[in-house]
Amino acid sequence: MASDPTILNAGGVTELVLKSGVTAKVGSLIGFDGTDWVLADANAATVPSAQFVSMAYLVGDGTLKLPVCQTGVLFDVDAPYTLGADQYLSATAGAHTETI
Repeated sequence: MASDPTILNAGGVTELVLKSGVTAKVGSLIGFDGTDWVLADANAATVPSAQFVSMAYLVGDGTLKLPVCQTGVLFDVDAPYTLGADQYLSATAGAHTETI
């Protein structure tokens, strides 16, 4: 049975407002583009780093608050992660990868 991912042992927890039209899910990497909070993307010149990880699913409308954290453990029984492997910001917006 599939289950939704969750964040365990979260630290640096806060809330932020996503840019309208941006969809985050639990585990999405969030960065600031100079104006708005959006999905971070290693290939984007405006958001090449992530400051937060999403702790909930949210479709941004410019007003709704998204709970996020700076540290924690992403637990996902369906995810294809390798135990102990480092994760990096992906070229896919909001995603992470084991490949630099």
